[in-house]
Amino acid sequence: MSPKNSEEDIGREPDAMRKSYAALKDLTGEEQSRVLDWLVKKLKLGFSVPQVGDQVAVQPQFGGGTTTGTAPLGAQTPKAFLTEKRARNNVERIACLAYYLTKHRNSPQFKTSDLTKLNTEAAQIKIGNPAQAVKDGVRAQYITAAGSGKKQITVRGEALVEAMPNFEKVKQVLMDNPVVKGRPRRKNKKQA
Repeated sequence: MSPKNSEEDIGREPDAMRKSYAALKDLTGEEQSRVLDWLVKKLKLGFSVPQVGDQVAVQPQFGGGTTTGTAPLGAQTPKAFLTEKRARNNVERIACLAYYLTKHRNSPQFKTSDLTKLNTEAAQIKIGNPAQAVKDGVRAQYITAAGSGKKQITVRGEALVEAMPNFEKVKQVLMDNPVVKGRPRRKNKKQA
């Protein structure tokens, strides 16, 4: 990079910082994290924005050493979220993981591998057969197909997770959001 380009970039950086600060300062910590996470992905910067409360190791760009700190206030770590929700089985845990990806990571569509990675990040017990747990989540209508092999959480799934860990409320929410039965399959005329 030539010296002239470097000076121009330095001249633009403070203005970009001021505009960014002005746009983010009135948002909650969780909202700020989502916006920054989106921006990092959009600009393909090659790192992720820590969620609020996460312990992070910071490697300075120049020089050496590592420092440890916590993510900004406002967001909840996957581990804290799943601990709070107290899922009773793998299907509920899949719904919680799907909810977390959608609401806290701004990732409304996801693959089974995304759920298992988040499960590991949250320091949860390994899901024995994640593909089966996801199928069971689809059958319970907590998640549904989103195309291209991806899934997304349903209104029923969101209601379930938001009611947890109050399992009396969960019962009511599931009654208020019943499983929708599909059309009955037609019999083949040749079999009749």
